[in-house]
Amino acid sequence: MQTTADSEEREGPDDGPSRPAAAARPSLAQLPPPGWRALGLGLLSAVFAYLAFGELLHFDADPILEREFEGVFFTPSDTSPAVVLLLASWLVYRRWHRLRKLPLVAAPVWQWAGLLALSGAILGWAIFVGASDLRVLSLMAAVQGFAALFGGRNAMRALALPTLFLGFAIPMPAPMLNAMLVKAQFWTAEFAGLLLHLGGQTAFVAGDQILRDDNTFAIIETCSGIRIIETLSMLTILMLDLFRRRPLHWALLLAATPPVAFLCNALRAVTLIVNPHSDIAEIHTAQGIAMLLGGLIVLYLLDGLLARLLPLPSPSHPTAVGGASTAKLDAGRPRIAAAALAGLAAIALWGPVWRVPAPNPERKILAGFDTVGDLRFRDREIDRRFLGRIGIQRALYRRYRRGGDWVDCYIGVGNRSYRPRSALFGKAQFPGSGWNIRESGSLRLEPGGHPAVWRLAVTGAQRELVISWHEAAGGLAAESLRSFLALDRSPLRAAGDEVILRISTPVPGATPEDRSRAEARLLQFYAEIRPILDGLHSALREDTE
Repeated sequence: MQTTADSEEREGPDDGPSRPAAAARPSLAQLPPPGWRALGLGLLSAVFAYLAFGELLHFDADPILEREFEGVFFTPSDTSPAVVLLLASWLVYRRWHRLRKLPLVAAPVWQWAGLLALSGAILGWAIFVGASDLRVLSLMAAVQGFAALFGGRNAMRALALPTLFLGFAIPMPAPMLNAMLVKAQFWTAEFAGLLLHLGGQTAFVAGDQILRDDNTFAIIETCSGIRIIETLSMLTILMLDLFRRRPLHWALLLAATPPVAFLCNALRAVTLIVNPHSDIAEIHTAQGIAMLLGGLIVLYLLDGLLARLLPLPSPSHPTAVGGASTAKLDAGRPRIAAAALAGLAAIALWGPVWRVPAPNPERKILAGFDTVGDLRFRDREIDRRFLGRIGIQRALYRRYRRGGDWVDCYIGVGNRSYRPRSALFGKAQFPGSGWNIRESGSLRLEPGGHPAVWRLAVTGAQRELVISWHEAAGGLAAESLRSFLALDRSPLRAAGDEVILRISTPVPGATPEDRSRAEARLLQFYAEIRPILDGLHSALREDTE
């Protein structure tokens, strides 16, 4: 037996005329053509929306990047927000017919008002801290708020996917991206080397480098595959939505996307290695685009296979609509929407802005390392290509000698206020490009001191013991959250900037005694620079106060 509540929830082509309640709930499709006042209000609302969110069409995720086509297409820190907005608009367009048939019933006031208030709060914070990417979160809350205002929960569900899709326009927090890049570059090098061996090619993998008889190929950040995974994920979502796949189909294909992207990126690296003309920028870019399209074709074939294996969804019917021919939209709701957009535009135009204190560039905060006991030193060249997008505002790289022993010391001072980049969890913890890590572990440099990581690194006939750590910073999760929320561009900023350190020394033999002597040498060097490091942190705290 079917209850009245059940019959109201059931969707079918013959349900509408039997439900008198539907006539009291008109849909957008039933509204008469808008008059001049309505058109003027709509145009004004569009202007307010552009003032509030127009920045998303052209903000740069990392303004100091070189904007070459190949870099923009494959750079991990770039998000192409204008493209994401365009694709999200396409998802809305695909739902427009469904939205027009939904009854114009607002969700509870606390729901739509709370979402619009949340949008305003996020936008105000984004303006306050100068974080344009956080406007995306404000836009996501606004979309759901207006959906709740005009169509209730049904409209919110209909716009859930376009709203979530906007998240692709938000850059990954820099500390998290740094940690992923290190692993992605090394994994890509290992897998590309394996593919070369399977193809009968001679190659030796050393860290991020692939060594061959005729050349050496380094897996740089644009070859890491992070951006290809993101791009293929977006295209997969569009394909799944276009074909109206079921939830299980969605889950399986999205789970297959990262492995397919990783495989295509490794094949891209192999084609670049074996192609003698890959150093030509146009060919380099064309190979990348070809592999991206190849990944999309593989996912399309997997989609077809899943469609054959999984049961088809039951046919759905459009939501029934009442038969009222002179339906009217409550005049209050468009005015509420226009007022909300006007408030968002006012926040974007006149919201307060926090001025981040700028450090004194003339202050030589690393000058203390010019005198470390009786050690002699000489500066070494920093491999900036290997370090890539790591965010360092001041750096020192020196070799300190005492007698026949030497210790290399790298010190990098980050800049917390520049969110697109971070000094933490990046490649500065490795001795350089082309090193393999044979062993690793953790240690404390002193009782209760900073946790550090030791690595036995090897390249060719060289063996070095490397100890790396960071100071004035938290763990990966905490630093990623601080970066995402832009806390260090506000009065909630941490005292002092983060400092990353790496010290290394040669291990001439393979015996435990050789390693013990190398470790003792590094710990002695650490004890000598510890007072200088304490002075460095005091200077950094003064710069940020």
